[in-house]
Amino acid sequence: MNEHKKVSFSDTQILSDKNGKLKKYKTDENLGGHMASAADTCCTRFSDSCIIAFSPWITRLNPLPEEPSRTDRCKYALMCPPHGTLAKTLTYVFVLGVIWAAVWSITGEDALPGGNLFSLYVLLVCCKIGGILISFIKMPPLLGMLIVGLLLANVPYIDVANDITPAWSEVLRNIALAVILVRAGLGVDAKALQRLKYACLRLAFLPTLFEACSIAIAAVLLLGFPWLWAFMLGFVLAAVSPAVVVPSLLILQERGFGLVKGIPTLIIASASIDNVFAISVFGVLLATVFSSSNMAFTILRGPLEVVLGSGVGLVVGMILWFLPNKNQSAVVGLRSVLIMSSSVLALLGLKSAGFSGAGALACLILPFVAGLGWKKEKVKFVFAK
Repeated sequence: MNEHKKVSFSDTQILSDKNGKLKKYKTDENLGGHMASAADTCCTRFSDSCIIAFSPWITRLNPLPEEPSRTDRCKYALMCPPHGTLAKTLTYVFVLGVIWAAVWSITGEDALPGGNLFSLYVLLVCCKIGGILISFIKMPPLLGMLIVGLLLANVPYIDVANDITPAWSEVLRNIALAVILVRAGLGVDAKALQRLKYACLRLAFLPTLFEACSIAIAAVLLLGFPWLWAFMLGFVLAAVSPAVVVPSLLILQERGFGLVKGIPTLIIASASIDNVFAISVFGVLLATVFSSSNMAFTILRGPLEVVLGSGVGLVVGMILWFLPNKNQSAVVGLRSVLIMSSSVLALLGLKSAGFSGAGALACLILPFVAGLGWKKEKVKFVFAK
């Protein structure tokens, strides 16, 4: 006994028997003679022919069996219209292509191969893909992004990263540092920090000092570096990378690990202070090597950067307690824009003035102070409710 499966397309029906052969017939009984004759037009016959021709690749005509094999799954994944993983992939490729085409229509040659924007776009997309691919083997996405960056900058004939303008590269690196320090400042628990303040200071300064001194001595004895250059190398290598430490600790903090003892706050705060300290000392040493200004000012540069960065962070952070007003609409979005733009301005502005360490410190203190005021406001709102 033959089993038939019926699928409708407008006024035409397709019958599929158990062997997969397709037959079509017109549904005259419900349409009337006029509609049946209209169905025989050239356009309708062409449409029906296309449906029959491409029916092996149409999803709704070829549903998955109840227990599909791997071959059935692969064939079903390639059927039209696109669906599942293939549809997502094609969507992303289409979006990336449209974005690039829009940028090219605005900027012209700068978005073509060899241009600055094209290189930035390729670097961004490839690093994202590298992070996704390496996450399949349970490795952090940052490692995949680093590998892609090394390949794009050093492998011949694909050195796309070398086409990026140095000024753009420097600004983007500083913006990335600002984002990481803002996340660190907002993620610090004030109560835990107050309880662990001495441990935080020890963890921030002592390892960096010992590492920098050890590296400096080794550079002098083994590489013949001058002492100032050796200590510059030491503080460059001893600095903790917030890009690695801060996101990982924030994830652990969100999952609730170590909150009772304040471990995430301790490590986030100490790693950020460590980075700011290393940047400040490196700036002082660099100014000592190349500057011909007053030596007294160079010596006082470190304490001055601490005072300047702390002052800017405190003042701007307290301003953000009141602006925008908590009763304004879209207050969360406004606060996000203000805290991010203020932090980038503090970092880049103070660096342009010659105080790179002060900029990093202000970028860390500013969100911490702003977050203190916002948390108190939230508690009052909850109790009032």
